[in-house]
Amino acid sequence: MAFTQADVDALKAAIVSRQGIHQMTIGDRSYTFDSVDDMVKLLGKMEQDLGASSNVPRTRYGAFSKGV
Repeated sequence: MAFTQADVDALKAAIVSRQGIHQMTIGDRSYTFDSVDDMVKLLGKMEQDLGASSNVPRTRYGAFSKGV
């Protein structure tokens, strides 16, 4: 399932509100959470999936040392 930015925003709002949300529907799937830690884990997966699907160019810089 592909997550959207709106799904990520909704889950972030639920985490911040801490209103004891135990079940949440995201897209066409329903998720049940035992703790806030479970919500944070799903958020990480969602953000990772969004990052992998976006075509944002990434810049890498090399690090060098003289080797003391």
